[in-house]
This record gives sequence, structure tokens and C-alpha cells, in this order.
Amino acid sequence: MNEEKRQRKEALVALFRQTAEDHHVAYRETDGADPDWSIWYAGHLLEKGIAKLLNANLLKSDLIYLLVLVDKQQMSEAPGAQWEPYYADFFVNRYLNVWCELADEPTNQANQQRPRGRDPTDH
Repeated sequence: MNEEKRQRKEALVALFRQTAEDHHVAYRETDGADPDWSIWYAGHLLEKGIAKLLNANLLKSDLIYLLVLVDKQQMSEAPGAQWEPYYADFFVNRYLNVWCELADEPTNQANQQRPRGRDPTDH
């Protein structure tokens, strides 16, 4: 993992931990129990800048889906693991691997060509 991705992963882990603490405070009366946790987390994470950390345009609905997906994945693949680093790895692998690969590619005309097919803006 390159240095930038490692730093972003650490920032994501910290963001997930802070979000968990904030959620527990918000739901103190239920001891943090919230069956719709992913909705609250998605809104909070977007407010705290997860999209910028991932260099991604994220809709709240997309983030809700991804949070539920990674939660189910972690429960089946690594049930005893700390969830914050697991989630951070998930998001780094999903967003930053592609972004870093594109940033490392040399810019040339072949890389900038659009796929063949009818362009809806062509008249």
C-alpha cells in the first residue's frame, strides 16, 4: 500500500471510530441500539467528509448500501475483527485503488478515448 493510501486508510479508521462515538452519544437512551444505523452513519460520514477522503462523489443512498454491504461481508468473513479497519480496507480497495491506478497512468490519447458506440449527444 502506498503512503497516500495508508494515510487515507488511517484517516478513515479515525473517522469511523469518531462516527461510532457520535452515534452512541446520539442514541445514548437506547445504549447505541439503532436498527437503521446505516442511515445515520451515512449522513454523518458525508457531513464529516468521507467523500473527499475517498475522492468520490457519493450519494447518501450509495453510502447506506455500501455500509450495509461491508457490515454483512465483515460478519461473514471476519466476525471477530475490529470493524473500523475492516471497513476502511473495504472503502480503500473500492475507491482508492482505482483512483491511484488512474493517477499513476500516463496521459495519452488512447486512455482518453471514449468507448465505441453511439454517443447520445451526437445528432
